[in-house]
Amino acid sequence: QEMQREAERAREEAADLKAETAWLRLRLADSYMRSGKVARAIAEYKRAIKLDKQNGVFHTRLADAYVGHEDIPAAIEAYKKAITIDPLLADPHSSLGDLYLRYGKLRVALEQYREAVRLEGDRAFFRYQLGDTLERLGQHDEARQELEQAALLAPQVPFYRFRVATVYQAMGMHEVAYMHMRMVCT
Repeated sequence: QEMQREAERAREEAADLKAETAWLRLRLADSYMRSGKVARAIAEYKRAIKLDKQNGVFHTRLADAYVGHEDIPAAIEAYKKAITIDPLLADPHSSLGDLYLRYGKLRVALEQYREAVRLEGDRAFFRYQLGDTLERLGQHDEARQELEQAALLAPQVPFYRFRVATVYQAMGMHEVAYMHMRMVCT
């Protein structure tokens, strides 16, 4: 019985060590990304994933590296894998939306941005992405609402207020657009 407890403890320690090693590999890969060593980062992210296949964050970071390496099909696949593993992660939805937007797939990008906002509606950048895409699709009123929300969530980012002004301008509401432009300039 004592040997069984020791064996169980050893298994737990091994599992902890494996998880810790995976996170260390992730940090190493992140440092390679910051240094511009994208190919080395990709290799390290893959090593981290081998240690922890069910970590959506690891797959998201690998996808980000693929984007930096201009391997868009691999990036899309990795973002989708991250979403499958952890449907509550908002970042892969946002990044996947960016890729779809880059290739003119506005409706598909819109779906991804909506999901990112549904998951983390308090992130101004997600609101901006959604509002910007809505405006590109000509849905000005909904775009205005999302962009105003972004401006409220991040008042320190004047660009969001500027985008609100441009939507009002597009809607023909010139006085309101001017008021928002003045807010940007003060």
